[in-house]
Amino acid sequence: MRAALAPVGLLLTVLLMSACGASTVGGPSPDGNRAAGRGQLRTFSLSWLSFRYPASWRAYPQPDDVGSFASVLTVLSDRPVSNLCKRGPQSVNCEPPRDQLRPGGVVVLWVESDTPDQAHSPVWEGVPGTPTTVAGLDARVQTSLAQDWCNAIGGTRELEANVLRNKGMVTVWACMADPHAMQTQARVQAMLTTATF
Repeated sequence: MRAALAPVGLLLTVLLMSACGASTVGGPSPDGNRAAGRGQLRTFSLSWLSFRYPASWRAYPQPDDVGSFASVLTVLSDRPVSNLCKRGPQSVNCEPPRDQLRPGGVVVLWVESDTPDQAHSPVWEGVPGTPTTVAGLDARVQTSLAQDWCNAIGGTRELEANVLRNKGMVTVWACMADPHAMQTQARVQAMLTTATF
């Protein structure tokens, strides 16, 4: 089971649907947090998802199997990130990142969500962004000035990418701080081009 994820302006609220134990997402492949030679890239890999990201960032896996609709797969950042999810007696609550970005900093969330009634409702209804593809899958990508949680932690730009996968969606939220926020945004967009599902 995965957590129920309700983005409210990009805020994450995860409710535990049953009191099951948490396990850690497979996280990066064994060599995932080592720079790949001088290529300055690392690889994040699950059984069904893989992507490359800048070696100056680190992957922080989050709890999995904690609810029914969504999972925070990993958080990427150029500095340590506090755990976004806290387990209570009957629930797991996941909040947006609260660690302040340093100048030029970045934090990226990868979230998988299920949409069981997708066949009976318009898939992209209410999903922001420009139609595109990621790894050959239908997607929407939007960039804008920082809002909500991104603005609160010192971000100046944000990116949201939603990728349709099977009966669900993978969402990537990135928050970037000046200076160089535009260059960091380009790195996030380059990361998306390396994704395989």
